[in-house]
Amino acid sequence: MSPRRRRPAILSLHDVVDRGWFHRVLQELSERSRFVDLGSLVAAHVRGEDPGPFLALTFDDGYKSIRTVVEPVCTELAIPFTTFVCGDVVTGGGVPWFDRVGLVLERLGIARAAHYWRLNPHFVKSGRALINALKQYPFDEVLAGLDLAEANEGIDSDALRSRYMDIDDLREVARNPLATVGSHSHRHPILTNLPHAQLDAEIKAGLRAIQSVCPRVTLFAYPNGQPEDFDPHVMKLLQEQGILGAVTTIQRSVRPDDDPLQLPRLGVSEGDSGDWIELKWALPWPALGTMRERSVRRKFRQLRREASRSMK
Repeated sequence: MSPRRRRPAILSLHDVVDRGWFHRVLQELSERSRFVDLGSLVAAHVRGEDPGPFLALTFDDGYKSIRTVVEPVCTELAIPFTTFVCGDVVTGGGVPWFDRVGLVLERLGIARAAHYWRLNPHFVKSGRALINALKQYPFDEVLAGLDLAEANEGIDSDALRSRYMDIDDLREVARNPLATVGSHSHRHPILTNLPHAQLDAEIKAGLRAIQSVCPRVTLFAYPNGQPEDFDPHVMKLLQEQGILGAVTTIQRSVRPDDDPLQLPRLGVSEGDSGDWIELKWALPWPALGTMRERSVRRKFRQLRREASRSMK
């Protein structure tokens, strides 16, 4: 496919550890394509304009590397970027639940960790499977299991906070004209697992937490970002809060008929070459990790239904 015929694409990254790789791959891509800020791409999309074969660069979760690696490299190469942050983490609260679960798994192993959510270890044979299974749980149950595991086993997840930006880091990043700050919710729950009242509070709290740094936030990244993780009610609440564009983890480039509150992205892993990212951009790309996640979630959705029926 000729680059001139490509649709725009939004690249999705998380923590960037290897500065050399990051500089190299951005340089490769910028020699072949033009980077634009996500807000401009969304605005053109809303107006029904063809923004061209452009790339927008985004980062989820607000890791410390946004300030130490991403911002300096993007400044050197004059590439705009968007960082999506969780309000609770950036203002000194707890780290996201999946990082806490990861620490519990590291200390206890899968079988003992699974016990805290009454999960049968036979069905969760890897840490990734356990985390994916918990994506089907009400968020309050996920947190209750974590609190109990940490209290009973003497696990302190506060040390993980150093992996993430604090409000001063975010303020420094936001001063860069190349940077845009978006919301990634307050505590990174699966939004469709929240009761409506909690959902409204979650979205508002995430925005309120970063408004001292960014008074007007118009971009949002859905936690986990798969189709089952947001719905029309979630999108309506975002619109009411002034969100103009929201990104998912659906793996493809942006089509003209995409809803601006359901924009797809292309996942980039550390070590991907410019050629590999270009191939993902040009062709339909099966995301094997996503396929495995959806399989595990379907299994546990069914198990929870069966357990619920058996208790009636």
